Amino acid sequence: MVTGFGNGAPATSCVNLSPTHAGITKQSAATNKYSLSVEEIDGAMNTRKDQPVIDYISVCVKGAKFQGILMQVRVVGKTEPVGTFDAKLPNNTKRMKCTADGDSVSHSKAEDKADPTCFTWKFHDTTTTEKLHAV
Repeated sequence: MVTGFGNGAPATSCVNLSPTHAGITKQSAATNKYSLSVEEIDGAMNTRKDQPVIDYISVCVKGAKFQGILMQVRVVGKTEPVGTFDAKLPNNTKRMKCTADGDSVSHSKAEDKADPTCFTWKFHDTTTTEKLHAV
């Protein structure tokens, strides 16, 4: 189980996404039992200049119950989050500001979150051709 600070991830974790709890280290890829799935949201696709652009996506954490989370969507190879998460959030989670209001989500209570737990994310720069990933 992944545990978390009682009121969410601290801003000091925004760049490296590592826990700062005393005695807790970042989970290795070999022991990680969680995965992220990303899907477009039905009806949220716009068409601009004859090219489909997805403005909203659903990002889900799957694998097992968890307590702590800090998630962002980033341009591959960069450390700054892009876009914003919707204000309608799963129980015991919250939006937070790393570089802009709502660009990250975290837990608001160190209580079990459902498997899966899904968040809605909105991309603001729909003209980019850079690859994005949820982390």
